Amino acid sequence: MYKRLIALFLSVIGLCFAASGQIISGRVVTGSSSTPVADASVSLRVLGKTATTGTDGKFSINLASSVLQSNKDVISPLKYSKSSLIITSQVAERVHIDVYNLRGEKLYAALDNFYSPGIHAVPMSSIARSGVGNGVYLAKVNKGNGRYIMKLTPAGASVTFGSGVASMFLSGTATTSGRTHNAEVLIVSKTNYQLRTLDITSYTTQDMGDIVLSTIANDSALIEHKIDSLLALMSTAQKAAQMTQVMNNTIKTKSQVTYNFGSIFNGGETPSYTNTPAGWATRLDSLQSWTMSVAPGIPMIYGIDAVHGNGKIPGSTIFPHNIGLGCTHDTALVEQVGRITASECAAVGVHLAFAPCVAVVRNEKWGRTYEGFGETPEINTQMGTAFVRGLQGDGDMSKSSAIAGCVKHYLGDGGTTDGVNGGITTLTETAMRALHFPPYIACAKEKMASIMPSYNSWSRNGTTIEETIDSFAIIGMLENEQKWDGFVISDYDAIPQAFYAQDYNSTSDYQRKYVAPAINAGVDIAMIANYEDALQYIKSIQASVDSGYVKLTRLNDAVRRILRIKFRMHLWDHPKSQSTLVSQVGDSTHRAVARAAVRESMVLLKNDNSALPLTSSDKIVVVGPWADSMGAQCGGWTIGWQGVSTYSVSDVGGGETILTGLKTIGNSSNITYDAKGTNLSSSSATKIVLVLGEIPYAEGVGDFSNPALSNSDSLIHYADLVDLCYNAAKNSGKQVVIILISGRPLIITDQIAKCDAFVAAWLPGSEGIGVADVLYGNYNFTGKLTHTWPKTVDQIPINTGSLGDATGAGGTPLFEYGYGLTYTK
Repeated sequence: MYKRLIALFLSVIGLCFAASGQIISGRVVTGSSSTPVADASVSLRVLGKTATTGTDGKFSINLASSVLQSNKDVISPLKYSKSSLIITSQVAERVHIDVYNLRGEKLYAALDNFYSPGIHAVPMSSIARSGVGNGVYLAKVNKGNGRYIMKLTPAGASVTFGSGVASMFLSGTATTSGRTHNAEVLIVSKTNYQLRTLDITSYTTQDMGDIVLSTIANDSALIEHKIDSLLALMSTAQKAAQMTQVMNNTIKTKSQVTYNFGSIFNGGETPSYTNTPAGWATRLDSLQSWTMSVAPGIPMIYGIDAVHGNGKIPGSTIFPHNIGLGCTHDTALVEQVGRITASECAAVGVHLAFAPCVAVVRNEKWGRTYEGFGETPEINTQMGTAFVRGLQGDGDMSKSSAIAGCVKHYLGDGGTTDGVNGGITTLTETAMRALHFPPYIACAKEKMASIMPSYNSWSRNGTTIEETIDSFAIIGMLENEQKWDGFVISDYDAIPQAFYAQDYNSTSDYQRKYVAPAINAGVDIAMIANYEDALQYIKSIQASVDSGYVKLTRLNDAVRRILRIKFRMHLWDHPKSQSTLVSQVGDSTHRAVARAAVRESMVLLKNDNSALPLTSSDKIVVVGPWADSMGAQCGGWTIGWQGVSTYSVSDVGGGETILTGLKTIGNSSNITYDAKGTNLSSSSATKIVLVLGEIPYAEGVGDFSNPALSNSDSLIHYADLVDLCYNAAKNSGKQVVIILISGRPLIITDQIAKCDAFVAAWLPGSEGIGVADVLYGNYNFTGKLTHTWPKTVDQIPINTGSLGDATGAGGTPLFEYGYGLTYTK
């Protein structure tokens, strides 16, 4: 039996379940006077058990009826087969199914029928509903006296925007004795009070003690009052400094920190300090001390591109890139990825992740395709909000293990003509709102701390404007319409680039043409690469205010937005690295989650003649340098900006390559490695596993007009090995299994015809052993494509749900959106 643990959260974190009579209790009180709070709602997110506090503020949740059934129990009375839910009843009984989202909100009652003894097939079409969309949902099943929790996941049907029907299937539930922190969450809420979440690590009798709630009005009012008081004490120059983000490596000594900078960031450079968690913590703590030593002593926010974990630091957990996470369709998993990313950033003194990227990617020629979760607004909305929740402490950024998120790149970055990075997105306002805006609406509701405007321009109604200075998109659509109150931070030197300027300067013409329009369009913080330019930018803001180009009200609004997030983070309480979290950076618990993410991300595109799964008795020859390349499987944004294919396991500080994983999970004595395939003709192996793919890249470096699996471009590596393996296998009876490491769907039409099995493994990150877990059948394939896979280059762009954006030559794609095989079908 395949050992995939697929219950909600359980596949990732594992919980021990309650024995009869276990009780979770406590008391809910107000913060100011410890007065009991009556009628507060208290619930367990995973189990869905709820209680209401009495007049004394006390609550009690009895877990006796919340014991989940074992996998064996579930498969017997309930199982999925051929698009139907099979219900086996020994006696006459009622079956009721409710469907919930992962926030515990009931969506609808899917089934409520009375069944006679026997076996009954319920079509899944009767359980799915219109408007639900692709995603991961929770099904609570009451069957007679039994209760079951099952997971609903998409089965790959196309979904039209706004009113589509997602084809779904039910999966059996399994349990495990393993357990980690943040397994269950106790949610305490009441209208007009700040929601509280508390971690529950086991389902055992426990008293949570007094749980303090703060009124929302008082909490918000207090923060705004603090901001008012601070603004009244600040000079224009000090406010301008808060609006300036300078790059780490340009600050060499304390004497350079003449301003109380609002933020410092890490560019793509190699650190000049010790590149270890401890080295980073020491450096960032020093920068914080230097910054806070300058009046008015406000803590700076340190930002980093933590796009698949804190990948800058060797030893951190490196997760699959977003394109792989999207294929999991597992929002619970992605939320935990965000939570771990936050913890490993906070450990070393990072407060802000330039993530998640929620680009709705409509053209695979784009070099940032792998940074988005897929080609539809639905998948980016679901995964983006999950990541924000995990990153920002599930709505409580005051946690020492939480950091601020920066959702990017706003707006329409994934829809440029020909997939050119920073190019022009030509869409009507209606199309832009329907296609690229939804993830930001959803993340705004999750209280995202910040957004980053994109390098691209939006061409609408005969006018083309850079998104960095698009006041309609930033202030009009997001801040005013959505009532969003976080801050806007520009991309790397994006302000001068928006005007095709070369640098920053203090001339009045520069202030009028460049600095003022960017600030007036809604940019609150400018990301500036050069230290001297940062100083000049501060002076330019001062001059712009003095000359009237920027009104004082707008200046104060920008600083207010920045300070608001800092107060919400309680940054004055813990401005530096969190030493208690350092030991968890890259630990086995975090890597286990990354390994699970790898397993769920893989998509099986072909499996003829039962080439997969592999068995320990198979004699296997592994071919291709990418099989043993940690750098290739991690991709861009790893250690350095572009990533490097020659990075070893020691370079990234841990993990396993795919080759190591195969030898660990399989029978290493039956596995040989022939990187260049020079000995294939004489090999006694019965199966060839070929690993090939793209050379690491990031941003515009990866823009590729012909994303075909060939040898014609430096981005594609060792494609000639396909023919070598095919020819070796043709006359010997060997089976060929191809593992593709790539940041996007490539044109593989010729190559997929020359193998028995083909797997899209995307950019799996540091835990290559997760690939072997699935190849050897210890876990089943569950990944489903979040991109329509083109058959030919001229089909690009080819997408699900066209809304008036560009399309290619048309025709039938190689694989539809949502496609993905399993070992059973």
